[in-house]
Amino acid sequence: MQLAQFLDRKHVILDLQSQERLACLEEILDRIATDGYLRNKVKALEELLEREQLATTGIGGGMAIPHVFSDEARRPLLIMARSQEGVAFDSLDDKPAHLIFVAMAPRKDKDLFINILYHLVRFLKVQENFDELMEAKDVAEALAVIAKAKDNLLSEKLKRLVKDEVQPYRVPGTGISG
Repeated sequence: MQLAQFLDRKHVILDLQSQERLACLEEILDRIATDGYLRNKVKALEELLEREQLATTGIGGGMAIPHVFSDEARRPLLIMARSQEGVAFDSLDDKPAHLIFVAMAPRKDKDLFINILYHLVRFLKVQENFDELMEAKDVAEALAVIAKAKDNLLSEKLKRLVKDEVQPYRVPGTGISG
């Protein structure tokens, strides 16, 4: 899966100003272009705010992933917003969120949407990806970081497999080990 296919360059905000969770979500949806992605931004925002009232989507580590099933979304989409100052997002670690990825999808795309969220979290948990997004100088650079997500996910999986599944061995009495 390529995360970049769900993120339009018009949906990348590198200078988020709001520093409070709900105002941040309003700013994000206010600043993006609908261009056929959303039927009604006001209704989509209402649904996103309702979801956020249920429980925080600030996952910690400087990240938040507000997400909602909304039939206002014509197809699954991601919106990336970056705040150098940070947003008070009620994160699980009580630290501000600097990268906020808003994810929306129509209810009919539930399985795909869950898969997108899974890959997004895995991508963001790679510190190098987080750092590169924080340092991106422009939208093109941020999109390039996200475009390589598939490669990073693969390499992280391989690293985990090597670390978790390949155990050192020793053949008793021979001095052979590896």
